[in-house]
Amino acid sequence: MIFNPAYGWMGMVSIPYFILIELLGPVMELGVILLFISGIGLQLVDINLCIILVLLLTLYGSLLSASVVMFEIWCSRKAYTSREVTRLLLYACTETFWFRPLNNISRIYGILQAMGLRKAEEKDSRHGLE
Repeated sequence: MIFNPAYGWMGMVSIPYFILIELLGPVMELGVILLFISGIGLQLVDINLCIILVLLLTLYGSLLSASVVMFEIWCSRKAYTSREVTRLLLYACTETFWFRPLNNISRIYGILQAMGLRKAEEKDSRHGLE
């Protein structure tokens, strides 16, 4: 289906783009993190500017996530308790620090597994009733 003109837009543009982004995204992010750390070590990075950018990006991401949570509460017919709303807002505001890194680690692990550099966990063989 990939690069097959018979599938039109989907085969020529959409699926190759999706595969390219999904494969290269975590690899590029890992490379950027390593370059950033080496830039800090070589004193090529302005720490004050980085702190401001990280705070602004975190604030923007948290605001966007919190607005999605509030929109869900506003549009939903379910009655949320204040504890549920607080938990959702806490998750929305902190997802940058735990969900995104965990997601990238999982994606890189999957790429390494697909390349054969990491062995998949051994599955338990079924022996039936013994």
